[in-house]
Amino acid sequence: VNLVAKAQPTIVCPLDTVHLSVYTNPQSCGISTTPCSGNVVTGQIGTGTGQTPASPTTFPTIYGHYYKSARHQFLYRKSELLSQFPSGGEIRSVSFKVSQVNTPNDTLQNFTIRMGCTQSDSLTFWLPNMIQVYNPRNIAVGNAAGWRTYTLDYPYNWDGTSNLIVEVCSNNSVDGVVHNRMEMTPTPFSSVFWVKDNTTVCFNTGTNPQKSVNRPNTKFDIC
Repeated sequence: VNLVAKAQPTIVCPLDTVHLSVYTNPQSCGISTTPCSGNVVTGQIGTGTGQTPASPTTFPTIYGHYYKSARHQFLYRKSELLSQFPSGGEIRSVSFKVSQVNTPNDTLQNFTIRMGCTQSDSLTFWLPNMIQVYNPRNIAVGNAAGWRTYTLDYPYNWDGTSNLIVEVCSNNSVDGVVHNRMEMTPTPFSSVFWVKDNTTVCFNTGTNPQKSVNRPNTKFDIC
């Protein structure tokens, strides 16, 4: 375990009182093998009120299947995560916000979440060797706007020193279903990499993947 010490305040004069907090970082990214017994902190990355996609038949969005299959990777920089969390830790859940429902009570089939760490500061290619943290299942999108939370089947250790990738994929039996829109915040870097097709793209690179800066607002629960 790596230890991280943080002082508050960070600028002091002689005889001032300083509060020193010590946190632990997992030594590496990957599936947690030792359940965390500490406090769970919820942090949100992205607070904008924009919407993605621009129209209900385009991308990026994980909520819809105008094409049968869609794969998205989202990049969260270390600096963004450390603005919300004191250190690395065990990711328990991830949440995304539906901002506009265009297909009420839609069901996404084979909905899967994978995670990975990287030193890359932008997404211009698929990050390989992602680890499955949320097993494939059918999920109901619902009929009202709001946050959708996915509790991980396998909590994931983020080491506090790497950037984080979250991958979401679904593979559906029908296409032509208009998309529900997600609340998003544009980033100054390429933070989204995605592909869609009428054949499954969940475990391959697909044809003509695209990049975007319109990253959905995301919440993490980290212990």
